[in-house]
Order: sequence, then C-alpha cells, then structure tokens
Amino acid sequence: MDSIPTTIKNRKLVKEKREQLILAAIKQFPEKGFIKTTLRDLAESAGISHANIYDYVGNKEDIFVLVHDFITSLADKRLNESIHGIRDPLEKLRRMIRAEFDLSFEWADAILFVYQDIHILKKSLLKELLKKESSHVYQFKHVLDELINQGYIKHCNTRIISNLIKI
Repeated sequence: MDSIPTTIKNRKLVKEKREQLILAAIKQFPEKGFIKTTLRDLAESAGISHANIYDYVGNKEDIFVLVHDFITSLADKRLNESIHGIRDPLEKLRRMIRAEFDLSFEWADAILFVYQDIHILKKSLLKELLKKESSHVYQFKHVLDELINQGYIKHCNTRIISNLIKI
C-alpha cells in the first residue's frame, strides 16, 4: 500500500479511504469488470468524491494493486495464525490448507477477480504482484520439506506440489 503515492499526509486517513476503495472495488470489479468500472463508480461506492479519489490513488491499476495487497496480506495473516504454536508438520499442512479454503470461500469474488484480470497489468506490475504470491507458495513448500525430512511423505518436487496446493 505504501508504494502507491498519495497527496494526503495523514496516514490513518489514507488507510481508511483506501480500505473503502478496496471494498468498493471488490464489489464493483466482479459485477462490471475491471475495464467497465470507472473511478467515478468506485469513488461513489466508497463514499469519496470523484475529485478526491486522486488524493488516494493515481488510477484503477493502483486500486487493483490495493485489492491484491489486501488479499495477500489477509492470506499471510491467516496462514501464520493457522500454524502459530504448531510443531507437527502434518498438522501445519492441514491447518494451512484449511486457512486457504476459508479465505477462498470468504473472499471468492475478490480472488476470482484478481486472477481473472491480472493479465491486464503492465509486466513490471504483474511481476511485483506474482512475487508476493510466491511467499505463500514458499510457506507450503517449507512445510512439505519438513514432512519429507520427518518421513511422513516420500521425496517429491515440493515446489510443484506447493503451487498445486496454492492454486
């Protein structure tokens, strides 16, 4: 969120308004599509004047990034909470998969939108967003590596399996 420029100095206000924009985008983008949704639509839905939206974001791509950051931050938090204090790698994996499913059900529209429309972003931005995704895959890979090391499962390509679980 901090990588998106703003003209407002009050960080709390920026966070609040951007959260309103994120929730508006999560509702609007799946209904109308990214291309057909206007900044005016998003501002109206978020309760921000159209003129003031540019104080918080520069364009719709910024809002796309905010939605993606929102979902990945939520996934980070849920994955970490799900395995907090758990030592058994099999239980960790079970809980991580459950956390992924719960997040997917709760935020299905936002996740579907992000994955369906991510191709419209500039390559540099796309790479940045995919890099954030890779941290979740790494968390699964780490637990799968633990399972192999402790003899729960036989040797396999944990990177591929992690990607399949994440997908």
